[in-house]
Amino acid sequence: MIDPIPNLYLRQSAFSASAEKKVFALESFAEMIEGCLKEDRMQQRKLYEEFYNLVFSICLRYTNERREAKSFANLCFLKIFKNLNQYKEQGTFVSWLSKVSIHVCLDQVRSRISYQKKHVESEGHLEKAINASVIDHLDLEDLYKIIQELPGTHQTVFNLHAVDGYKHGEIAEMLGISTGTSRWYLAKAKELLQQKLKRYEK
Repeated sequence: MIDPIPNLYLRQSAFSASAEKKVFALESFAEMIEGCLKEDRMQQRKLYEEFYNLVFSICLRYTNERREAKSFANLCFLKIFKNLNQYKEQGTFVSWLSKVSIHVCLDQVRSRISYQKKHVESEGHLEKAINASVIDHLDLEDLYKIIQELPGTHQTVFNLHAVDGYKHGEIAEMLGISTGTSRWYLAKAKELLQQKLKRYEK
């Protein structure tokens, strides 16, 4: 079986690109950003409404609770407005906003991460494969619902690696764990996903 992780990352990238295209079609985008930098409440509201669904969808990848995801989203926008002057237009705005949101979510979940080192090391770091044909026939929304069923840390590591494209070394640094532990959580997440995906197999 082929590991579908790159395909999932590309599908998420396509989703972000679509959002980017929608935003940059707005002639008032530069005006909106400039207004936000001047703490114009009306322009801040416009940016909030334009990007809320994207930010909320990111937050939902790091918590199973919609109420908590809303709280995460509000924290994300506080950080976005506070650090908007750091956006230098060297990359797409959606990419910058997404990275800020991911780091805010990680700040919220990092304190919850716990693992038994001996248990992790004894299990090893074997990569698991997932049935790519099943993944390809699922809508992205359905796939995210399945991912949300994963346990907290498994879900966080899987999202960072498979959806957001981070490497194990980067994930380890973000979460304060070893690269081996990151690989273990990813392998376990794939194993659990494979079990959950069986109900979609024809």
